[in-house]
Amino acid sequence: RLFSSRTDKPSPHACSAVRKLGNCLKPYSERLSGFLLTTASGIERRVSSQDNQYVSVLEKLTRAWSDGVWVKLDYFSKKSGEIHCYHFAPWFIQPYPAGFTVYVIGFCREKNHRITLKVERIRDVELLKEQYDIPDSFNPEELFQDAWGIWYGDGDPVDVILKFSSGVADRVTETIWHKSQEIVRAATGEVTFRASVAEPLEMVPWIRGWGSDCEVIAPRNLRDFMREEIRKLEGLYSDRPTIQREGLGG
Repeated sequence: RLFSSRTDKPSPHACSAVRKLGNCLKPYSERLSGFLLTTASGIERRVSSQDNQYVSVLEKLTRAWSDGVWVKLDYFSKKSGEIHCYHFAPWFIQPYPAGFTVYVIGFCREKNHRITLKVERIRDVELLKEQYDIPDSFNPEELFQDAWGIWYGDGDPVDVILKFSSGVADRVTETIWHKSQEIVRAATGEVTFRASVAEPLEMVPWIRGWGSDCEVIAPRNLRDFMREEIRKLEGLYSDRPTIQREGLGG
């Protein structure tokens, strides 16, 4: 169910594995077997021409990563609005559930350093015959150890301190949000959350989701960013007339 709910694109190979597992479970549990088969069918229905391109790109990148061969790809840069052609050696493929997306990390010959590309922005991939080796120094576990999600950095992680209200304290303490987290509950019921994160701004959607139950204490730039977010929200909701709709207070 988690796999089904955290993907918005078809994954034929994963669906095939789920379907085979469902069929294998039939002699032991019709209920679990049926659930797995239904899950696989539901994901398979999410198909469009754009999805077919995505699947093709991901398959080629996975093949290149497995076989250790370079690829030539066209990549749409969100920053420049242009498509760039890169010779690229895939080192690691990283799913990102929070964004319903997948990233590929590797070496770019044109830039002469490691880069991270969003798979959805890759327009075309050509498998080449030239082989490559992944450096022994590259360790994806170490690369992402301080990341909140997908953003990693070369510098030291930043200490983040958040204060949560007593109303959500239990929910905060029930989950390990980050490997470095430290949680202290005050006598008043409030919770102080501390973590060392590579890029604190990646936490913004998560912090925003707690609303007024979460206050950013540190770092200063993250607190200032959230203050500006609140200012924009105040303008968004206070500068417009109230719309009365059936079922929405009117």
